[in-house]
Amino acid sequence: MELYTKTQLVRKSNIPHSTLYGRLDEFNDFFSPVRNGNQLYYTKYDYYRLMLIHGMRTTKPVNSKAHICKTLKEFNRDLVRLQLLERLLETFK
Repeated sequence: MELYTKTQLVRKSNIPHSTLYGRLDEFNDFFSPVRNGNQLYYTKYDYYRLMLIHGMRTTKPVNSKAHICKTLKEFNRDLVRLQLLERLLETFK
């Protein structure tokens, strides 16, 4: 599984540090970081969520937090299915 630190997410997404950290904090219910020792890592699915949030926040007019959360809930269901499918496929390797 692909894992990223916050710094790696900044580089991969081209989102400024403060903006990325703010988005992770504001929408923390939708992210599932993995702790390894004292370091947090984010999955590729967290990256997809982050990019959705960033896109919705940078469009004109800016989407409200409530609208973004509603969209994330729908998107999250698909990502959860995708994660489960990925795990299932790993068992066949």
